Amino acid sequence: MLTIVLPDWQTITNGDISSDIFTPYGRVVPYSLSTPEQFIDRVAEADIILCNKTVLDEKSLVKAKNLKYVGLFATGYNNVDLPYADAHGITVCNAGSYSTDAVAQHTFALILEHASRVGEYNTFVQGGGWLRSPTFSPFVCPTLELAGKTLGLFGYGHIGQAVAKIAKAFGMRVIVHTRTAPTDGSEAVGFERLLAESDFISVHAPLNEQSYRKFDAAAFAACKAGAYFVNTARGPIVDEQALADAVRNGQLSGAAVDVLHTEPMAADCPLLGVAGITLTPHVAWAPFETRTRLMGIVCDNLQNWLDAPPTWSIIRRDDLQPFLAGFVIRHHRGHRRVKGAAVVVVENVAQFVNDHVVDRLFGVLHQPPRKAETVFTTATAEAFLGGSDFETGGSDPQNRRIGGDLGR
Repeated sequence: MLTIVLPDWQTITNGDISSDIFTPYGRVVPYSLSTPEQFIDRVAEADIILCNKTVLDEKSLVKAKNLKYVGLFATGYNNVDLPYADAHGITVCNAGSYSTDAVAQHTFALILEHASRVGEYNTFVQGGGWLRSPTFSPFVCPTLELAGKTLGLFGYGHIGQAVAKIAKAFGMRVIVHTRTAPTDGSEAVGFERLLAESDFISVHAPLNEQSYRKFDAAAFAACKAGAYFVNTARGPIVDEQALADAVRNGQLSGAAVDVLHTEPMAADCPLLGVAGITLTPHVAWAPFETRTRLMGIVCDNLQNWLDAPPTWSIIRRDDLQPFLAGFVIRHHRGHRRVKGAAVVVVENVAQFVNDHVVDRLFGVLHQPPRKAETVFTTATAEAFLGGSDFETGGSDPQNRRIGGDLGR
C-alpha cells in the first residue's frame, strides 16, 4: 500500500474537508503543518506527497527515498525544485483553473469596497453616526460609480478574463496588458499605457522573472493620479514599500492586497497600518466550493498517474500562460530525448488541447504517440504565445519545441 503524506493539510481546510478523500489511493498520513525539521522525517517513508506551499528540494527530501509523486494543491509550483525531481524520477503535478470564479469575485469585492465604502458606512452607522446626523443621507465617505471608469488588467488568463466580464457588466472600459494577444476583442495595450489610463489596476499574472517587482516606484509614479491598485495574484509582483509610499503621497487613491511578499505577514510589512490600503490574508481562493473543486482535480491527477502515467513530458512554462495553464509538470529519469522518437506537429494549439486533454484534467494526455515530442511551428507558437522564445528542436529549423528539450 502506498504511503501518502499531507504535510500542510491545515492550509487547505479548517475541518470542513476530510483527508479521507485520499484513502482509496493508499495510507493517508495528514499533518496540520510541518516545520522544515519535522518535514524531513515525516516524509521518509512517503511514496506520495500532497502539499500546498511546503518547500520540496534536495535538503527537505533527503530522506524521501521512496518518493514517486508530488501533487500540489496549487497552480504555482515555485516551492518545488524541479531539477531535483527530474534527477530522482519524481512526477510533479500542479492543479490549474480551480479558483477562477472565486478570485474574480474577491477582486471585485475589493473594487466595490473602494467604490461604495460599505464597510466604512457600516462602521459609521454602528457607531451611532446616523443617529446623530442632521440629514437623512450623510455623505461621510466619498463614493464613485464604476460605469465609465477604466479597469486595467495586468495579465489576462482565466481569472483576468473573468474579472473583465464582471467589469463590463458594470459598464467599465477594460484594457489589458498581456504577452498573449486577447482573442475576445479586449483592448490590448502596452504597460505604460495601462498605467497612464487605468482608474483601477488589477494584477492577474503569474510570478516569474519578468513580473517580479514589476510594480515598483517608477510604475506607481507613472499611474494615473488617483488610480486604485488591486493585487490578488502573487505578492512579489509588487514592491510593497513603493506601494505604501504611493498611497501615502496620494499618487494612488488606495490599494487592496490579498497576497504579500512574505506569508504569513511579517511584522515589518510596509503595507500594515497604511490608511487607504485594504488587506485580506490570501483568501481569494478559499471558498468551500473552490477548495472542494481543487480536491477533485488533485484526486483526478493522482488517479491518472496511478492508472497510466504518460511516457512523455510537457514542462509547464510561465511563457505558456494562460493558454496551457495547469498543465502537468512531468519529470522522469529516463525521459531523455530518444533518437527516432515520434514528433507531433501542432498546427492548431486549441484543437490539440481539446483533443488531448480529458475534461478538466490539465496535462492528462492520453492520445499522443509513446515517446513523442510535441512541437509548435514558429508561426503557431508566436500567434498563441505572443512571440515567446522557444528553443529550436527537430530537424526542421522552423519548428520549436515546448520548453526546449521535453525530456530534460
